[in-house]
Amino acid sequence: MAANDLEDLEMGAWGQFVSVAHPFWEPDRNHPAQQLPPPPPPPPATLPTDLIGRTVRGKFPGYGWYTGTVVRINDGGTKYVVEFEDYAEQCEYTEKRVRKMLQPAA
Repeated sequence: MAANDLEDLEMGAWGQFVSVAHPFWEPDRNHPAQQLPPPPPPPPATLPTDLIGRTVRGKFPGYGWYTGTVVRINDGGTKYVVEFEDYAEQCEYTEKRVRKMLQPAA
């Protein structure tokens, strides 16, 4: 290999020696990093309160149908809390599910 060939291998595509210290490879440290503003908080989930106090019927597989009442919205504000008769626990359901379980208004 001739001396010219070795120099051609060491030189970059634009006829300059490529090094890690070259400004093309180094980030520009003179400018502070651009800081993006934090994303806006999501809007609070608000469920309509028109379902509170309404009567629902839910089927529990292996146990049958039970009547219950929508008593409140859960602490996270994302689901309705339903209290069923003859059932010791309160259950949480989405708005879509509660609307499917609604009984006709008296």
